[in-house]
Amino acid sequence: MRVVRLGLREFRHNWRRNSIFGLILLLSIGVQLFTALSAEASKTAVERYGAAVFGYAETYTSGLEEPLSVEQLRTFNARLDEIGRSYPWFRPATSVSLSARLRTSPSTNPADAPTLELRAVTPAWRLMTPAIADDDAWRTVMSDQRLGPAILLESATAERLRLTTPAAVTVLLAAEPAARTDPGRTARSAATAAPPASRTGGGGTGAGIALLNVPVFGTYSELNKAFTTGGLVNQNVLGLAQATPRPVQIAWRCEPTRCSDTYGLIRTAAQVVGGRPQDPQRVDNVDQILPILTAQRRDGQRFAAIVVLLGMLAVAFVATAFIEVRAPQFATLRALGASRSAIGAIALLENLFTAATVAVLAAGLGLAAGSLNPDLFNQIPQVRLDRMEVPVALYAQTVALTLLIGLLTGLAPALRAYRSVRTT
Repeated sequence: MRVVRLGLREFRHNWRRNSIFGLILLLSIGVQLFTALSAEASKTAVERYGAAVFGYAETYTSGLEEPLSVEQLRTFNARLDEIGRSYPWFRPATSVSLSARLRTSPSTNPADAPTLELRAVTPAWRLMTPAIADDDAWRTVMSDQRLGPAILLESATAERLRLTTPAAVTVLLAAEPAARTDPGRTARSAATAAPPASRTGGGGTGAGIALLNVPVFGTYSELNKAFTTGGLVNQNVLGLAQATPRPVQIAWRCEPTRCSDTYGLIRTAAQVVGGRPQDPQRVDNVDQILPILTAQRRDGQRFAAIVVLLGMLAVAFVATAFIEVRAPQFATLRALGASRSAIGAIALLENLFTAATVAVLAAGLGLAAGSLNPDLFNQIPQVRLDRMEVPVALYAQTVALTLLIGLLTGLAPALRAYRSVRTT
């Protein structure tokens, strides 16, 4: 106990010298703490604000293992609607992706028309994208009475095409291979009541189908990166495009307190067309970007380890060099009756007290910075972090690491102090 008191007294008395390697230790351990907090803040941003970057809360997707024809897709959708009448919370939406070119002016060469992906969806798709307003534009595009196609463009695509107001465009769809086309499609009869469609060369891409005077009724903003597409259309465009069987995506939102076996109901509906849905995937699940977070954490830990190692070496050299300066003090203690072991322990305790002070200071600065501006640690620029909860274990790890560094870097000075008071 007396040795501890002497070590504490030496720590206070030599505070100027101790502050030098204390600052070095604080800088190195601060890098380690900042790296750990950054990884935690990024994970918190993904988990809490994943809706803004990776998907909306409780949103799931799946796909049928076999592609469906237009007739099969209609049957599948009808079966989903039928099940939905028994389960009001059951509102899945189906979608089919189409590659198209949009001619915004008759004078535009088809080869120069920009290519974009259109998503042919059912009306329930609005639930997947709450940014879509349930207004006249959406209801007109998705109306069952509409025989011809209509488009709702994603806002970024609309800006790129300079379509800021409702307009009429020509949609150029690539034709399906002749061997796969079913000449008996009932959708051809619907084309007679739709906006005119004609064969076109597609600007050198092979024969295609041109849907003329297709109205663009408005725009919407898609925040869900999993559902980003150029625009949304009614699925009757599949019949007009004489589409062969295509992959079908199914999406739904499911809050555990309101719904139960949604996937089981979808599997039941798929049996009508002889299909089977794939395993569901939650689009806002942090596991989808876990490799990114893991790589970020690993790279940060490597950099922090290098800085901590360099800081340890610097602290050890500085602390050992100060032993030579303090040799007269240790000689005085030895003359007053202190043993060589006690003098070595005093030098070691002085290092540990400095490390303990640095640990408390680093943890306090981390807590203060996290409380005042948690977004300081956030490495995901798309999301602003207003609050984060840091596990206590993270600060405990920092304190333990700092004390360990203090112990390791204090061994050399303690040994030097032990040897400096040898007597003949």
